[in-house]
Amino acid sequence: MPAGATVDLLGNTFKQNNAFQNGGALYVDASTVRLLNNVIVGNQQSGSGYKGGGVWVRATALDMINNTVFGNTTAGNGGGVAFQVDGVTEILHVYNNIIWGNTASGNGADVHLAGTGQQKLFSTTT
Repeated sequence: MPAGATVDLLGNTFKQNNAFQNGGALYVDASTVRLLNNVIVGNQQSGSGYKGGGVWVRATALDMINNTVFGNTTAGNGGGVAFQVDGVTEILHVYNNIIWGNTASGNGADVHLAGTGQQKLFSTTT
């Protein structure tokens, strides 16, 4: 995605997808990402050096609200969701989600937060 790009994914169902690399169902890399009212279930990421059985996302600003992320698997880290934070300050608004029942061979069965960002602001409330 080009710098400054915005990705909106609203009201979708992602079910039984498979990827070898990052993001079994979703691989999202943009400045601003909004994931609202989605269902992400039964997806798989099968490469051991990768992340995100359900979702892999890298964004400067993220709104992940009212999603269900359940029953996803990864051979790496972040069975449900993997967030990559690399800039100076990222703001991750992640609330009112069901992120549960996911599995990972590595770290973070449900959620994995990684990267070299200087400041990671992870908000779980409005």
